[in-house]
Amino acid sequence: MRRRLALLPAVLYALTIATLSHIPGLRPPPGASWADKAVHVVLYTGFGLTLALALTAQLPHRPFGKVALWTFVLGALYAASDEVHQLFVPYRVADFLDWVADVVGIGISVVLARRLSRRWNRWIHTG
Repeated sequence: MRRRLALLPAVLYALTIATLSHIPGLRPPPGASWADKAVHVVLYTGFGLTLALALTAQLPHRPFGKVALWTFVLGALYAASDEVHQLFVPYRVADFLDWVADVVGIGISVVLARRLSRRWNRWIHTG
């Protein structure tokens, strides 16, 4: 049961990102493009962390390297799809540098997840 529940935070996080991306005209204040990139890094670090921990729970006997690779690939693909989605939202644009910031966040999350994965796996697979 815990294994299935471990997917919930990643799914909810992905839905939250999609909801934010669907807000027309959501942009940082003029001259604060660095703040926008920082928000992308932070959001996708959180998403990547929930995704990595969900995959760790689903693939308990796989080496963490495979989980890290899947986290990175799936996270980068989701980020790309999010940028493409914004092409269809009024007053929004797809930005390659936003995607790069998202991927940086996913990379950070993999490093953090590595530190948490053993404890997380024990909790998921007991009781």
